[in-house]
Amino acid sequence: MKKNLNILGLAVFIIAMLIGCGKAPQAEVDTAKAAVDSLIARGADKILADEFTVVNGDLDEALKIVETQSSKMFKSFGEAKEKLAGVVKAAQELDGEVAKKKAELMEDIEKMLDEIGTMNNDTKNMIPKSGKVSANLLILRKDAMAVDASLKEVSDMVKDNDLVVAQEKLEEIQKEAERISSEVKAAMTSSSSKPVVKKPKTTHTSSGSLKPMKK
Repeated sequence: MKKNLNILGLAVFIIAMLIGCGKAPQAEVDTAKAAVDSLIARGADKILADEFTVVNGDLDEALKIVETQSSKMFKSFGEAKEKLAGVVKAAQELDGEVAKKKAELMEDIEKMLDEIGTMNNDTKNMIPKSGKVSANLLILRKDAMAVDASLKEVSDMVKDNDLVVAQEKLEEIQKEAERISSEVKAAMTSSSSKPVVKKPKTTHTSSGSLKPMKK
């Protein structure tokens, strides 16, 4: 009888252990998912895309382990818990790297936005707003206005944390703004250096016709 009770107790203990090990680690899953979602909110998937891909891949693997074990009669989530904990730790470390990289990118982007904006405004101000304006200058004015539109697009990218692409876009815009500025300066210099041709003064003849005045 005593032997049977011991066996029964051991069986109960084993069942309890199996039940304990077989419970899906939902809390750990939620914590890991929240850590990755926080990275996305901070723009990690765009600012440090490669590093984020690794962390997100580890989360996917952990979730697959949980799913696989959940379908078994005797479940074991030890490996999944360990991997989920690793995801949380990696996400926390990456968060610090993202903050540092974001600060560096923003400093560069804000500087370029200011420099390009100032250059483009100076370029537009060189082009006369009234009077006779050459067709070439009119085209260059439109080009300068297009630069303004491109800078607005970059500002929208910054709001979406798409900082790497914004930086690359600004490098292209800067080259275009420099081209326009150079061509406007050349056109203005060319027009101002052209000699003014004076028409000869004329006098009326007795017949009423006009003839140049003799000096």
